[in-house]
Amino acid sequence: MATPATKFTPIDLSGAYTHRRTDTSPWDAVTAAAVAGLPGGSQTFWGVPFEAPEAPAAPGAGEASILVAGADGSTDAAEVAISGSAAYIVFLHVCDTRARDGEGNVREAHALQAGRPPVALNPGELLAEYTLVYADGTEACVPVRRQFEINQPRNRPQSSYVARDHLEPVALDFHGPSPRDLWGRMQLNVNLGPVEGRAGDAGVWLLYAMPNPHPEREIASLRIAPTGAASIGIGAITLFHGTNHPLRHRRLESVLVELPGGTPEDARAVDARLDLGTV
Repeated sequence: MATPATKFTPIDLSGAYTHRRTDTSPWDAVTAAAVAGLPGGSQTFWGVPFEAPEAPAAPGAGEASILVAGADGSTDAAEVAISGSAAYIVFLHVCDTRARDGEGNVREAHALQAGRPPVALNPGELLAEYTLVYADGTEACVPVRRQFEINQPRNRPQSSYVARDHLEPVALDFHGPSPRDLWGRMQLNVNLGPVEGRAGDAGVWLLYAMPNPHPEREIASLRIAPTGAASIGIGAITLFHGTNHPLRHRRLESVLVELPGGTPEDARAVDARLDLGTV
């Protein structure tokens, strides 16, 4: 449980993980390579702290580090104990590039271009339902759709309508110097992650802040019910206890801080930090 002064509570998923992130069986080749390279450990993305285990150095090594549901057309639900209250439940999750039709046949959900990330052709495909189960026995369910609440880890990056890539904007100097073949991108003055990495070439977690319609109620668990259309993987979950949307950043504002009496006049001597976001 979080104290009143704490905005975030990372959930311990160690007992819920089903696969290592280097396991290739739930994914197509492109997705598997991206999932294995996703960042783990204690991370903060868009101001939200997460606890996701590091991926093992080699296939078959280490402990399970991702919860996978919906693999091979499975519709078996997974249950995660939470025990707490929150305004939003924030996920680090991804889905597979492949999909299955109504008869369970594997089909390519995206058109793959040689050497490049895929392009989504079927946004809105229902991949799972995430259900909050409250301590009083009531439930609240939301759909999880491709390119809305979730997306593949290599997405070029195509903007997901409800989720964010974990990479944050990096300011670029259009004067240069420019890395090879990237002069045009430098003229945009901003890039998702380091410009040398070409956004979309590396894998990204998708951050989805699921609203809780009853933030005053105690949450007992979270149920992940896949449709079997595609594999989905959850790396970390964090509860948010604030009042605003945790991923909706406000416009630039001026801040006036009044220091208590007896504080050194030189503001540089005060042990304080202010996160200004991306300027």
